[in-house]
Amino acid sequence: GLSLSLPSVEAGMPEDIHPDPALTRALVVEPHDTCRALLERQLGALGMRVTTCADARAALDLVAVDAPDLVICDHHIPGMDGFELATALRAGGYAMHIIVLSTNSGSAAQDPAYGDVQAVLQKPVARRDLITALAALSAPDPVIASAGDGFGMDRAPVTPRAMRVLAAEDNKTNRLVFSKMVQTLDIDLTFAENGREAVALFQSVVPDIVFMDISMPEMDGKDATRAIRMIEAKTGGHVPIVAMTAHAMSGDDADIFAAGLDHYLPKPLKRTAIVEHITAAADPALRPPEGTAAQAAG
Repeated sequence: GLSLSLPSVEAGMPEDIHPDPALTRALVVEPHDTCRALLERQLGALGMRVTTCADARAALDLVAVDAPDLVICDHHIPGMDGFELATALRAGGYAMHIIVLSTNSGSAAQDPAYGDVQAVLQKPVARRDLITALAALSAPDPVIASAGDGFGMDRAPVTPRAMRVLAAEDNKTNRLVFSKMVQTLDIDLTFAENGREAVALFQSVVPDIVFMDISMPEMDGKDATRAIRMIEAKTGGHVPIVAMTAHAMSGDDADIFAAGLDHYLPKPLKRTAIVEHITAAADPALRPPEGTAAQAAG
């Protein structure tokens, strides 16, 4: 059912989730400088020795010199994609864990080489999702005697997560109304109380969709959206952002769309419109937001 998070800039980790300490060496293959640096910092904070590169050819050269325990690669990298890199590593006799990051994890899961990797994570990746995936792994022998022995068979079963919904709304009553409208949905809902908080939570929560009030203190919804789109220009991806406003006037929609918002909902909000946008943004790899209870409620 609905999981509600109060505003918090830092998304914490459950204390009982820890990566295997025997995973000590990681290779990050990521063409985007910002994403590569972020992954290097996150893995380094876990005590791993991290090597990075931007393309598949460099990755294969690095593995030949010093095979790591873990390879984290982007789905789309120069030279060959992440799954082709995984196939090449398996063909070379390497048994390290491989995690592929994809902006479309549902499509990536259909790749013929899916069995060569241990996990596919939706990009951009929340820190808690990355650590949860790492916690499911154990340290392998980096090189095995022969290839083709069913590398994907030790992959832990992946439990689809709920959709993450971020709603930026400064009015307490409106936040309560919004939460009641989506209470039958299987989603993780987080509220931001102003535009600056929305931008911070976008980076820590990594939502699948954002509902953005336009008139908010400190930073309005349009400026917050511009800031989010600047972040995405560096990290990749495009999260749908839906404007919410009580001051619908002629020409407002043009200004809203020019700021980078994708859709427009006038207040008072209607439950059917909110649910339609959430359902449309649902990735097939996630749990469907509308369960039997939600459908029965109409």
